[in-house]
Amino acid sequence: MESRNTFVVSFKARAEKGKDGMAPIYMKVTVNKVPREVSLKYSVDLKLWNSRKGRPKLISDEMRQLNMELETEAGLVLKAYEEIEREGDVLNADAVKSRYIGASHAEAPYTLKVLMTEYEADQKPDMEWGSWKNYITTYCYLNNYIAAHYPANDIRVSKLDHAFMAGFKTYIHEHPLTPHRSAGQNGLAKHIERVKRMVNWAQESGKIVINRVEKYQAPKKKYIRKYITEFELHDLETC
Repeated sequence: MESRNTFVVSFKARAEKGKDGMAPIYMKVTVNKVPREVSLKYSVDLKLWNSRKGRPKLISDEMRQLNMELETEAGLVLKAYEEIEREGDVLNADAVKSRYIGASHAEAPYTLKVLMTEYEADQKPDMEWGSWKNYITTYCYLNNYIAAHYPANDIRVSKLDHAFMAGFKTYIHEHPLTPHRSAGQNGLAKHIERVKRMVNWAQESGKIVINRVEKYQAPKKKYIRKYITEFELHDLETC
């Protein structure tokens, strides 16, 4: 027997709850024509929001990332709906909303900023200051990068992928912490290596299952060491 339940998910930027042109995004979950709203952690510039479609205008990487995040939230609430339907429990908008909130709260906290905090607590005590200060620089770049490109000012570790790493590498090159002193090829590679080391640590610690950046490569430039000749050595000795 086919299910007669109806299920719809939509998004709305609530202009009346925002300020300075920014508005918080709400998700509306409708089951059997009964709606319930959920406040999300995202905000959007109203000029970049398509109110007819209930989605951001896909005119920049930032808005495409926001759209992906909303797709993730829609997937989580659909999963909650399907679980309740499969289990034969009372299926209504309140039940789906409650199940979604429980699932999203369990999954959402493990973000890049959480990883950075945990990695520091675990690894810093065993590192020499000279090594850890390099991580401080990488952390500064990461914080600046996600603040500039991700509306939530954070991103789930499970969503880090090659596109994120490529964008991060470009950002480091174009936005040096010290003006007019852009990192060279090997410096960029070192920052990428540190991020990969952190994500690998998260996977080995059982905090994430999928590691999408493990195979990302940032090539280094090989330098050929030049050696002085016997005659040059003699000149140095007799100088």
